[in-house]
Amino acid sequence: MRPRVSQPKHLRPPRPSCYAGALALKGQVMQPCAEAEREGVCVCLYGGGFRTGWCGWCVELLCGCCELGLFFIDFGVPRYFFSNVFGMAYHDGRASITQLNTVRKHLSAIKGGQLGAAAHPARLVALILSDVVGDEVDVIASGPTVPDPSTYADALAALDALAVAGIPPRVLHRLQAGARGDEDVQETPKCGDSRLAGCLTHVLGNNRLAAHEALQLLRREGYQGHVDTVSLEGDVEEAAARVARLASALLAPSSALATKTCVILAGETTVKFGQGGLGSGKGGRCSHMALLVARHLRGLDNWCLVSAGTDGQDGPCDSAGAFADGHTWLRGRNAGSEPEEAVAKFDSYTFFDKEGGLIRTGLTGTNVMDLHLLLCHPAEAKSTT
Repeated sequence: MRPRVSQPKHLRPPRPSCYAGALALKGQVMQPCAEAEREGVCVCLYGGGFRTGWCGWCVELLCGCCELGLFFIDFGVPRYFFSNVFGMAYHDGRASITQLNTVRKHLSAIKGGQLGAAAHPARLVALILSDVVGDEVDVIASGPTVPDPSTYADALAALDALAVAGIPPRVLHRLQAGARGDEDVQETPKCGDSRLAGCLTHVLGNNRLAAHEALQLLRREGYQGHVDTVSLEGDVEEAAARVARLASALLAPSSALATKTCVILAGETTVKFGQGGLGSGKGGRCSHMALLVARHLRGLDNWCLVSAGTDGQDGPCDSAGAFADGHTWLRGRNAGSEPEEAVAKFDSYTFFDKEGGLIRTGLTGTNVMDLHLLLCHPAEAKSTT
């Protein structure tokens, strides 16, 4: 007997205002799972950007995408906005990704184990590219094929704790109905749900793999070194200070650096905009990291930093990140850009565009967070003549 194999599909979420398109897309995703036979196997591949693009048809039904300000995007092109009223809380550090995903899961018919449940009784194999520090499978893409530990009550608590304003009443009514246990609003599948017994979830790629591959490449170029961390999180200013300390230690006279050395850090930092909001600048966390490290180490020779997103897009920019060294600060000034002003306005893209340090790779179609490659060289021996 020959197996029946369906043609693989690459699905693109529709425009935010396309109500009919979102409903059609939901059907394209769920129908193959729902129609799978008991002996069948569904294979699902997803990665960074899935969770935003699939905030879901359900939210459209409830309130209309334009009202919520949703962004629908292609797989592999990450955005971190769930809506224009909730996404900012994440960006300024008030909301965690767990809180964001808790709300997402309960306004979707796909996330929080629901895609896996739809495949029952067939088996489902999920192959994942992780864009989450620690590879927590219930967080990656909001866990469409694994049990969801959160509840409707948790989603309401997340909104209350963050004092989120502007949520459409029909969205709140749905969350409240779920928290009450209304029969027409089903909770997401939990641990022990038999519908998920046939789901196998495997992380194919992550930032650990990317960091170690980068290390092997640098070793082939004659560098010695190591991966310092694959869990770089938190405020980008603290992360930049950490990188600067590593460079200073390697280049200190007492270290007697004798060979080309690399230190690799991987993860995903947060840019905190503070009371001034977004400011008037343009940039992403990687270019901002490079600019901050350049400030710490300005004037110091024999180091450089490559800071870039593996997806090829740093924030809302057409660059993956930026390159910095001990002369970045001065080059920027000579190019007509004031670096301190660029830091204050979160305008790292404009600064590096003038200075020449932007890294443009184009979109890679893969998102395993960010890589920061610190390269240090021994000081050249001074002539004694």
